[in-house]
Amino acid sequence: MIRVRFSHFIKMKPSDLIVKAQDIVNGVGSMPHVFPNPMPPLATITTVIGQFQTRTVDAENGDRDKIRVRNIAREVLLSQLFELSQYTMMMSHSNTNGKELIENAGFDVARKRHPLGLLPAPLNVLSALSKEPGAVDLKWKRVYGARSYQVEFIEGTEVGPQAEWKILGTSSKRKFNASGLQPGRFYSFRVRAYGVAGYSAPSEVTTSVVG
Repeated sequence: MIRVRFSHFIKMKPSDLIVKAQDIVNGVGSMPHVFPNPMPPLATITTVIGQFQTRTVDAENGDRDKIRVRNIAREVLLSQLFELSQYTMMMSHSNTNGKELIENAGFDVARKRHPLGLLPAPLNVLSALSKEPGAVDLKWKRVYGARSYQVEFIEGTEVGPQAEWKILGTSSKRKFNASGLQPGRFYSFRVRAYGVAGYSAPSEVTTSVVG
């Protein structure tokens, strides 16, 4: 089902919301063959727009009580517009041009959400000596959809297919401080992203000597 994007209405400036609301009333009203009985009635919404516009002008002097009254009028208008958005979605649902009809009515169509599959491996994994003894600082590029990252390591630089990688820790951020390592030794690191479908393939390997 095509859905109306409504969250941005809440962040609109009063003047922008008034213009948007009037555009919607005009848009829905221009298509009586598609929206024969708008709910709430367009006349009601027009009245609410006028009330909000008046309260907005009244609150321009910064009076707290008038700002509170303006905010109440804003909530009433948002409630009316949300109800109208549900009506337009319902009436456009079975129409092959539903998206166009909703947009012509003045509403914005929400993007379709596509479930994320297996995430790609993290990129640009870099290692650097940490200020702490026996530690290495790791960082990498963020993977969209990742809930966390698993850091794996192996002592030395031999990282062939038979290498036995061990889990060093996890991070909710795109960086990790690998501590508890032996100074003067080489270590290799790699990172996996974790999402709803599980762990990604490992990243490219980065190697560092521990200070």
